Amino acid sequence: MKKIIIVLMAITGLITGISCSNTLNDAYNDLHKGITGSGGTVPAAPSGVSATQGSFMDRTEITWLEVTGAATYTIYRSDSSGGSFSSIGTVSSGLLSYSDTSCSEDVHYWYAVSATNAYGEGSKSGESEGWRYSLKPAAPLYLNASAGNYLNKAALTWNSVTGADSYSVYRSDSSGGTYSLIQSGLTVVNFDDTTGVQNTHYWYKVTATNSYGEGLKSSGDEGWSSNLPPDAPAGVEATPGRSDGVLVYWNSVDGANSYNIYRCATYNGTYTEVRTGNTSTSYLDYPPSVNTDYWYKVTAVSEGGESVLSDFAVGSRSI
Repeated sequence: MKKIIIVLMAITGLITGISCSNTLNDAYNDLHKGITGSGGTVPAAPSGVSATQGSFMDRTEITWLEVTGAATYTIYRSDSSGGSFSSIGTVSSGLLSYSDTSCSEDVHYWYAVSATNAYGEGSKSGESEGWRYSLKPAAPLYLNASAGNYLNKAALTWNSVTGADSYSVYRSDSSGGTYSLIQSGLTVVNFDDTTGVQNTHYWYKVTATNSYGEGLKSSGDEGWSSNLPPDAPAGVEATPGRSDGVLVYWNSVDGANSYNIYRCATYNGTYTEVRTGNTSTSYLDYPPSVNTDYWYKVTAVSEGGESVLSDFAVGSRSI
């Protein structure tokens, strides 16, 4: 009986030893494999990535410099700089360029490229901005919508676009909302929107159209009509000691069509209007006495009325 037990213990020890030995060998082999097998070096990120900027009507061309050891290259595209990149194509190592024909006309994209070999895909390159051009007209620039200047309209103006035959105006209830067409076929670079609700703010965009179609929308601008007077001007200042008079100046006010300037000879006295309909944000007043302080206040005026008086500023003129 003792002999049987001893034999069994010997066999068990042998099996355990073999198992431990196999485990160590497997670990060694796995580590060795990670160094010299599938764990080899992936290619470096491509350099010199460049995307064409409006050079072609039907595509954007992306090029880069060769990467040593690369088997293929993958091209990525994003809608914004630093945004999320999606793969749009792969080419073999013999090619160092890619034609993106799926891009939309006049839309700017950002491109990056990576290299791949038997060990895997390397890091993406730096990004390069590119786009294809269109025969459609460009988006209008410098759209401006009046900010409560008028009782019954929001007045829009914008710069003309080379090659445009007409313009269309779009309106939304919010800056990031849906823009709906409110006027098309305009042949001038201005439009009065009289369909909006008074004192309700809207956002506007404009497009240009030619025989090839309608171009992209412009940047938006906020505008509205108002039956309310504008805010009082802020930042009113008056110069001391100028021989040619007292220069009164202030910050512009949204919705103001003009400004009125008032003057008083004492701190708590009655202010008298010395200038009406002033369309700039400064006025040179010539008060009657030299080396004497005068107090000035300013109001803003629109079709909705005249604002309250601003805070005062003190100025004087010298000989």
